[in-house]
Amino acid sequence: MFRTTKVALVAAIGTASMLALSACSAGSPSATDAPVSSIKFVAAEYSDNTSAYWTDVAKRFTAKTGIKVDLQVIGWSDIHQQVSTMIQTNQIPDILNLDSFSQYAADDLLYPASDIETSALATNIPQNLATSGSYNGTQYALPFVGSASTLFYNTDLFAQAGISGPPTTLDELATDAKKISALPGKAGFALSLSPEAPHIDYSTFMFNMGGAYMKDGKWTVDSAENVTALQFLNKLTADGATEVNPGNTGRVDGTWQLFQSGTAGMVIGQSALDERMKGNGVKYATAPFPSASGVKPTSLAIADYIMGFKKPGNQDAVKQFLDFALAQENYAPLISDTGLLPVTTDLQAKLAADPTAGPYITALQSASFAPVGEPNWDKVLGEMKNSLGLAVSGKDPKDILSQIQAVATAN
Repeated sequence: MFRTTKVALVAAIGTASMLALSACSAGSPSATDAPVSSIKFVAAEYSDNTSAYWTDVAKRFTAKTGIKVDLQVIGWSDIHQQVSTMIQTNQIPDILNLDSFSQYAADDLLYPASDIETSALATNIPQNLATSGSYNGTQYALPFVGSASTLFYNTDLFAQAGISGPPTTLDELATDAKKISALPGKAGFALSLSPEAPHIDYSTFMFNMGGAYMKDGKWTVDSAENVTALQFLNKLTADGATEVNPGNTGRVDGTWQLFQSGTAGMVIGQSALDERMKGNGVKYATAPFPSASGVKPTSLAIADYIMGFKKPGNQDAVKQFLDFALAQENYAPLISDTGLLPVTTDLQAKLAADPTAGPYITALQSASFAPVGEPNWDKVLGEMKNSLGLAVSGKDPKDILSQIQAVATAN
């Protein structure tokens, strides 16, 4: 049974702030290093069952390989700081499960993914997910769990507005949103561009307008397609097709709440919103997010990662553990417990028919990712949080994106 648990990755859908690290090397691996007999694994806590889950996996891994696992499960509120301290004090784990990796890759602490994944595991992870774990063109982190967004729409409001089904193009979305906003006290599309996480809604529109943050390894924040996407949101707001002042509207307690209350006709949501909708009486459905003419529909997705740190003699043990942990029989219980999306092709296929998980797995398979592994991503994200909302309150969208582009390309 697939169930949804509200955790940081689903509810926040954002990149965690990177902590400044003072890199300490644990020693460079060598072909002559003796194989280790134990590894240290630091994992993020996704639910109350995470520790028991990993304890069981580690116990069975040790029984199979003889390699002991020193397991430490840490809650999301503490894990970034504790990992930073581990690295600063040279207590580096062999394996880490976290939502960020680029700072460790930049400090040359991580194995390239190709050094720690078997060929079977590599071919079992879809390319769009694998690429999301890249830094400067090299994959260092393996995706571990994912989340993808879809369009949520209120079927009662669609019927009241005379709309037969969900929009399939962005032009249809704008037309439908205006029709719903014409209903008393309703907002056609609940749009979040507040400093909390404006990149989520913007990125979804941007990708479906044919835009991208980067192309051919170069930043394209202010490309024509990206400008068109932000202008589209500006016009959507100016036409009264959104709630009042989306530049100050957050997500979970803002746009999601508007949809939960039956006030908004459409919103961008993830599986966590499905959970919040249970029993509230609002009739709704989900659909792929609409796109511009000629653009293949996509959604914004994010992932948490698992990575191996370079330490003498640990490479083979790390590779064996990752292969074991992501094997379907060992990995499926975690997915079932958390409600997050699997990153392996075999488990995605098994869950594709699940009425709750299926639509999100389909979305994840064709999803687009922000370039979270790029060195300047945190600065770009910070600038977007500061400025994207200004696009719906008078500032020129092109000027906003040009300013973000300057941050992206700064040394």
